[in-house]
Amino acid sequence: MDWLAQAMGHHQRGELTQAELLYREGLRSDPQHPDVLHLLGVLTAQRGDCAAGAALIRQALTAQPGTAVFAQNLAGILVNLSTLQRQQADYTGAAQSLREAIQLVPEHWQARVNLGNLLAECGRSEEAETHLRAARLLEPVRADVAYSLGSLLLRRGLVTESEALLRQSLSDPALTNATLCNLAQCLKDQGRVEEALACYEEALQRQPEWPEVESNRLNLMTYSAELSAEAVVEAHRAWGQEISRRMACERSSCPLSRWDGHRKLRIGYGSPDFRRHAVSYLFEPLLKAHDRSHFEFFCYAYTRQSDEVTARLQAYGDTWRCLDGLPDREAAALIRRDELDVFVDLAGHTAGNRLRLLAFKPAPVLATYLGYSHTTGLPEIDYRITDAAAEPPGTESLHNETLIRLPRSLLCYQPPEAAPEVSPLPAKLLGRLTFGSLNRLDKVNEPTLARWGAVLRRCTGSHLLLKATPFADPAFRAQFLARLAGHGIDAQRVEFAENNQPVAVHLRQFHGVDISLDTHPFSGSTTTMESLWMGVPVVTLTGPNSMSRMSASFLHAAGLDRECIASSESEFVEKACTLAADLDALETLRASLRARIEASDLRHPASFAHAMESAYETMVRERNPAPEITPSAASCG
Repeated sequence: MDWLAQAMGHHQRGELTQAELLYREGLRSDPQHPDVLHLLGVLTAQRGDCAAGAALIRQALTAQPGTAVFAQNLAGILVNLSTLQRQQADYTGAAQSLREAIQLVPEHWQARVNLGNLLAECGRSEEAETHLRAARLLEPVRADVAYSLGSLLLRRGLVTESEALLRQSLSDPALTNATLCNLAQCLKDQGRVEEALACYEEALQRQPEWPEVESNRLNLMTYSAELSAEAVVEAHRAWGQEISRRMACERSSCPLSRWDGHRKLRIGYGSPDFRRHAVSYLFEPLLKAHDRSHFEFFCYAYTRQSDEVTARLQAYGDTWRCLDGLPDREAAALIRRDELDVFVDLAGHTAGNRLRLLAFKPAPVLATYLGYSHTTGLPEIDYRITDAAAEPPGTESLHNETLIRLPRSLLCYQPPEAAPEVSPLPAKLLGRLTFGSLNRLDKVNEPTLARWGAVLRRCTGSHLLLKATPFADPAFRAQFLARLAGHGIDAQRVEFAENNQPVAVHLRQFHGVDISLDTHPFSGSTTTMESLWMGVPVVTLTGPNSMSRMSASFLHAAGLDRECIASSESEFVEKACTLAADLDALETLRASLRARIEASDLRHPASFAHAMESAYETMVRERNPAPEITPSAASCG
């Protein structure tokens, strides 16, 4: 069949028109030729018609060829069919096609990899691992197999093997960029922040304009114990200036609508996290308590991910828009048409952010709040909303934005409905005191471990409870215990808690903790609030910027400045040991903490919403000083 070989040659070279002509000519003489039906189906899908391509491939599977169709060929057809089914979001059908291929040819490594990846995407990680390990046995040196298995094990917290596999997959140039990103995440999860930063920097050298990696790098820099606060700020500013320069020629010249002082102020919130996420737990009380009689609110979801939290947020009756899939220019135009007065970004440089669309200046006032405890570096963002405990006077130079300090705590806490009751003090039940940290390991660096070691050496017989996903990995646990030993913390005094548990189980782990030890330079935030709600005081060390002062903001609101907020390493150790020395006082504090929080600014959504609304009015007046400005009747697209 010289014509088929010729057609396949055209196809492989991307000459689709010539290939299609020959395939269709072949079908005229043999309408049920399985190979031609299969290849024409693949080509049809390449042209963008996945449904028609899948139909042709299904026809190939049912065709009766003149010669026997060998199992290997049939398995290959099934693998291609599964790819089209997956593109059409038919995940059940795709999985079934791959299972049939494996049943025909158990050693078909590509079918194993594809099925493993599909199952991982659907959250069936254990079954996915079985197929990916089978593929690795079949093809132990293939970089793509190593990449798939390494990426899955990373999600499962098995970081030691994941790192080795990802390093193997770096050998394939086609996978290098993606591998560097996953390897950075793997190292970050282990607390190896500087090595993770090196991976991001290498990825950006290979692909300089890579928005996700640029933000990941800047975000991770805020965790570094080696970089100065000034160096981190300068990196953010350099990024912001470059993005602003790139977008300058595309920015709309249409005038923005201006508030005339008579209508409702229009406030927009943008986030990728309007779902089960720490940001939404802190944002929901604000959105619910807002004054709709004087303000109109818009929510811009950066992604389509949704769950019961999304449904609750949507139920508050505000205008809801999804920006997923919209290019930055179109998303900015959509926001402009809503004629907002203030747009508040809740993401900063966290995952799924849309900072680049803010470079188009889609509203007359742009602000950043909640999701990112640092300057964004983007010149177009006017304000950063904070409080005096998180950003005391003198910290202005560390921000590109003007600081708006609320006259109260910068957030309102909404405890999970599933939160268990506060337990009795574990030290009195166990006869020994337990310190704990349930923060991620990217916040746990050597200086932090040194402080914890000093505390445990002073508090004879005390234990340390730690929780993080990589502790599921026995090899990593052994490595981490060796790190702790270097700071004088014996393995017999260390306990590891499970991660990735339902929220009630997660919070119940505080039943085993007497005092939480904070991290530095990136302090706890949601974890600190959870600890306080469960009756466990948090000892924190403050630094020059808000990342190191988030816990201090919450502790200040709860009236725990004297007991828990330290401004030096020696004071951190002293305060932790002072709390540990008086179990009766610690027991009384534990029993009263939840009530103290309930009575504090942290649990008054109405006053919090009023403070935020006053801040928005201040922003608008500062940026719009004219006494009377009529909103533009024209909408700018």
